Amino acid sequence: MRCFFGIAGAVPPKYFYSSIFVDVGSGNTKIGYLEKVGGSINVMSFEIPYGTVSLTERASKGKDFRTELVGVLNKEVKPVLKREAQKNPAYLNRQNVFLVGSIVWAITTLQKPGQVEEAYVRLRSSDIRNFTLAVW
Repeated sequence: MRCFFGIAGAVPPKYFYSSIFVDVGSGNTKIGYLEKVGGSINVMSFEIPYGTVSLTERASKGKDFRTELVGVLNKEVKPVLKREAQKNPAYLNRQNVFLVGSIVWAITTLQKPGQVEEAYVRLRSSDIRNFTLAVW
């Protein structure tokens, strides 16, 4: 139900059934979408047990932060994403991705400062990549 309210609050209604919602929190990341089946609306969602703070804390426990981070992503996060996509291919078939969370705010503020007052800001994968390269 938690993902439903996130979707309802962040995704414009015209995109409800063609989009995926990703909420990157500090402790976890929630991913979901809505689908209409007959007369009912189903919320399809799952959670990754890492967010910006918990992933940073986990990666900090290793000798080399970057190596540990890549290891956690490859060994713990990727398998969850693959499993959920295999169980439900619709996660991969959605046309739009709506991102929320403090890291999204940081990327938007640094990559598109003139748009921070807008309700929605279009980010491209290159914006995220440029942010990542700037941080690393």
